[in-house]
Amino acid sequence: MFLLRPLLIVILVASLCTLCTASTTAFIDRTITTGDDGIITVHLSLPEGMIGGIIELIPAGFEYLGTSHADDQTQQQGQRIRFAIIGENTVTYSLRGEGTPRITGSVLDLTTGEEEEIIPGQKSPAPAVILAGAITLAVLIFRRRYS
Repeated sequence: MFLLRPLLIVILVASLCTLCTASTTAFIDRTITTGDDGIITVHLSLPEGMIGGIIELIPAGFEYLGTSHADDQTQQQGQRIRFAIIGENTVTYSLRGEGTPRITGSVLDLTTGEEEEIIPGQKSPAPAVILAGAITLAVLIFRRRYS
């Protein structure tokens, strides 16, 4: 019974941290694959319910071929491609060129008002932060109770 109470407190704090950090930043996961035909496919995974915009800057030497995203929500201007996002979970587009492109981009999440660069391999820090906080809280409660 003595350990049940601190455990419930840790679960409550972890749940609250999840709610507080879940919507603070729009984390975009960019995956780039090259098919046997030489066509490069770029797949962007978006946070659920995102409303905002994504700007992708394609490096010189690569040609934008098209997207499965709605035409009225996509705009190409030279090497810059803009996507308006209204609740979509993914955006996929195709390129042609030699090698793997080093694409840079930014995202504006209108649900949070935050604008950030899309960093390759960036994942939400929320699970690690929650776990560290929960462990620290459990240790503090345990030390206080049993010291």
